[in-house]
Amino acid sequence: WAAKRFWNVGDGDHLVSPNQNQSEIVNEVIRLCQLGQLLSAFMDQAKESQVSISTGELLYISIMLNGPSPASGIGDLVYAGLDPTKQYITWLLEPMRPKALATTKWSGTMQHPSHNSKVGDTLTTFVHFTYQWTYKTLVFADLQSESGGVTGSGDYVLFDVMTHTLAGQSGVGDHGLEGIQKFCDMHACSNKCKNLGLSPISQTLAAENSDCNDSDNDSDSQNKTSL
Repeated sequence: WAAKRFWNVGDGDHLVSPNQNQSEIVNEVIRLCQLGQLLSAFMDQAKESQVSISTGELLYISIMLNGPSPASGIGDLVYAGLDPTKQYITWLLEPMRPKALATTKWSGTMQHPSHNSKVGDTLTTFVHFTYQWTYKTLVFADLQSESGGVTGSGDYVLFDVMTHTLAGQSGVGDHGLEGIQKFCDMHACSNKCKNLGLSPISQTLAAENSDCNDSDNDSDSQNKTSL
């Protein structure tokens, strides 16, 4: 197993407090659970089961007499000030992956390129599927994988995923509506998108804008009538 913690949460300061780390670990576990559920739904619908994920679990390490480990990044003074009933040194445990495996990056935080490979095409379709499945409230980003994973098979293990959500509060890397819009701007539908019956992103946005305009027009009509 590999134990993971956050040493940078994007605020320019590499000093991450135990509370910040715990919050981001919880956020990542939520993202992993969402990823697992949505991949399962996607595979059921597409019947293309070629991607596996690395699931994570929370481990709360309670106060120990010999203090925190050097890997925790927590100094003795900070450690001594922790409330053992409310604050913990928190780790995310994931199955250890062989170091020799090559990592393939399929998307960035704000980049959603198209891919000619079957795996890349499947993942970009999956992000489109997720966007539609969640009623346009969530987009996966920063997708990367390793082939072979824990089992040594030909599966692909996804890890360290990010999400963009309407609320913008899913954790590190969430750019909210801006991040979702970036995916909509950059995504190019493939045959898989069409074969799954996914709505073209451009049409989806056009329909939303039309709905908004219709609502505005209705409101204007009501206002004029009341006047």
